[in-house]
Amino acid sequence: MVVSGSNFIIGLLLARWLGLEGFGQFTLLWMLVLFALSLNMALITKPLLTFVPKKKESGTYLGAVHTLQLCLALLGFLGTVAGLLLANYFHFFEITKLLALTLGLLVATQLMYDFYRKHGFASSKIEQAFYLDTIFYGGQLLGLFLLKIYGQFSLENVLFILASIQVSLLFLSSFFIEKMQFEGRILFATAMEHLQFSGWLTLTAILQWITGNYFILAAGGLLGAAVVGMIRIVQQLSGLCHILFLAMENLWPVSAAKVLNKKGMEGLISHLQQQTLRWALPLLSGIVLLLTAGQWLIKWLYQVDLTGNYSLIVGFSLIYIMVFLGVPCRIFFRTLENTKPIFLAYVVGATFSLLSAHWLLETFNLWGFVGGLWLVQVLTLVVYFQQYQEISKSLQCCEPSVAKKLRNDFTIKP
Repeated sequence: MVVSGSNFIIGLLLARWLGLEGFGQFTLLWMLVLFALSLNMALITKPLLTFVPKKKESGTYLGAVHTLQLCLALLGFLGTVAGLLLANYFHFFEITKLLALTLGLLVATQLMYDFYRKHGFASSKIEQAFYLDTIFYGGQLLGLFLLKIYGQFSLENVLFILASIQVSLLFLSSFFIEKMQFEGRILFATAMEHLQFSGWLTLTAILQWITGNYFILAAGGLLGAAVVGMIRIVQQLSGLCHILFLAMENLWPVSAAKVLNKKGMEGLISHLQQQTLRWALPLLSGIVLLLTAGQWLIKWLYQVDLTGNYSLIVGFSLIYIMVFLGVPCRIFFRTLENTKPIFLAYVVGATFSLLSAHWLLETFNLWGFVGGLWLVQVLTLVVYFQQYQEISKSLQCCEPSVAKKLRNDFTIKP
């Protein structure tokens, strides 16, 4: 709630104080941070959430991951700055050196922050993540208000203040978790363990970014930054559902791993089904609220009029229902350490996005954007179901005694 609520407020302030054009530009630049973050989740934090509950001695492991995370953050900084300056040199777009350095710093600090908060979830120290999130987002909000008060609210200053606050907080946070591990043997073993787990997930992260963001990039090029700002406003209001999605992604993997080790595959399936039904009620309640009060909320909160486009709220509500159904599917496959189905789903989604985005946007404008994203989610669920059927058939093909053993003892050894 702290994360989603704060992101909602920050997005609201940026939309009101930067305007649709500036907010659209911020959205396009922030996509670079999201790309780096998706790779970080695949390589570091998603394996972390699965491995910690399975390890008897997790202190050494967490120290090694802490070191690997810092190395990845430094690579993110260097890669971002070099890539932006190279793109500027070849005139793909114009960006100042200061802005390139700021974005590089934002990438690095976001990666470290992702590790620190996921460390709290993996270690069952929920209060640690809560305090970190509260201070983290509280500092960002304070910085934005100070910029506004002193009349310095610009896109460049916003990015700089966000990066500065993150650097200060992350430096302090590093003293409250396991110290870094520098023994080469342990670092190598941990890195190999993560790479083996994340082989499909890393490729999936790239495809996921294309699937979720290529439509926005195409909309920015075909319809303009102001339209991207408008899309982001509706998406953000509908994205209050992310409170549930973030909680599911952070809490379910740990409980799912424990259930698998204790009750086997059948217990895992039953657990995920029960959790999905349990969490569906708050999701549907939020969607009903958006459908009934969405138009009024946009006018009151963002102080903009999206005349003729308020029906987009209906479209995004349908998209998030599909997204919700996909979360337990991904957790199921990751808990079994079988991430190939997730990769295949994003191959289908990314291919569809690349082939259809321009035609859908040129033909249907904003509805092409919403319809394209909805179809991506539908195709993703189709792939998940097909892959689940293959797993079920592989069990049914075994002898009854063997199949029973596989279903009841499908565990991954630490």
